Amino acid sequence: MSPTDKTASVVNDQKGELMALQCLVISLLRAMPAEMQGKALAEFDRETTIGRGVLRHSEIPKDVAQGFDRYVEHLNKLRKGPPRPGNT
Repeated sequence: MSPTDKTASVVNDQKGELMALQCLVISLLRAMPAEMQGKALAEFDRETTIGRGVLRHSEIPKDVAQGFDRYVEHLNKLRKGPPRPGNT
């Protein structure tokens, strides 16, 4: 197996793990009562603000920031109430 093939295999394995974790997060949010979901998503809002700051000041591939924003948007669509300003 070439180094490129090995790297691709590791990356693809990690993508699968990430997808499983995304499914877990989504299922937990959907199962929460509205009040608990609101508290969890308020923490999510704080963490995504920090995450965006880190991404903005890091030399990371553009795809990383795009994936982050896409997933934040997806989770915001699950809210039982409107997303907080600045986190849409």
